[in-house]
Amino acid sequence: MPISLCHCVKTRLTNARKSALRTLHLERERKTAARLTEALNRMEAASPTQLVVPFKWTKANLAREAGVHVATILAKNDDGTYRRAAILDRFDALRTNACAVGGERQSVLEKVAFVEKQLAAAHAAAFEKETELARQAELICQLRAQLREHESRDDAVKQLLQTNADLRAECSRLRVLRN
Repeated sequence: MPISLCHCVKTRLTNARKSALRTLHLERERKTAARLTEALNRMEAASPTQLVVPFKWTKANLAREAGVHVATILAKNDDGTYRRAAILDRFDALRTNACAVGGERQSVLEKVAFVEKQLAAAHAAAFEKETELARQAELICQLRAQLREHESRDDAVKQLLQTNADLRAECSRLRVLRN
């Protein structure tokens, strides 16, 4: 009897573990599907968080945006169908729509416009930095001129102090002679 009771308890524990694992995996599948759907929504709205706009409609970019591996998107069931066929179908429809609306030419023009904006912004920033550097160089020149002026004044003060010391020494010598 004890052996069958032990076997029964082990079976219950095993079944409980299997059930817990099934629940865990179902929850993971749900979260992954939600992440992929949210990523598709962001890509459709042209406001991805992980990709640079404009972006190419690739499954790898969808995986990057969703924060999953591309194999997660391309995983297949035992019968050969895609696990996430609905998401892949929506992705293909969005990609087809994006290419039909803008085509590759518009995508290139958008890229050129984007690069031109970046270059204009970089040019403006470089001009501001150059102006600031010129202002700082002028300030350095003024400070050097003031420093030279102060150094010449220091030399004049040292000469006056030396002359003063010499005159005091002469006065002291004359007082001694007068007494």
